[in-house]
Amino acid sequence: MNNLQRLQLETKGINLDQSELTIYLQENDLQPFDEYSPSRPLVNVIFTVVH
Repeated sequence: MNNLQRLQLETKGINLDQSELTIYLQENDLQPFDEYSPSRPLVNVIFTVVH
């Protein structure tokens, strides 16, 4: 699973397209198609998307 897929799981029900989610990831120094690593959680990205 890549970072974008993981963020999509966490934001299910929030209507954002892939390009918007990609920007949120990149703003947090994460590349969307890099392999997701639990050692680098998406907490900051999710907080940004939700708020």
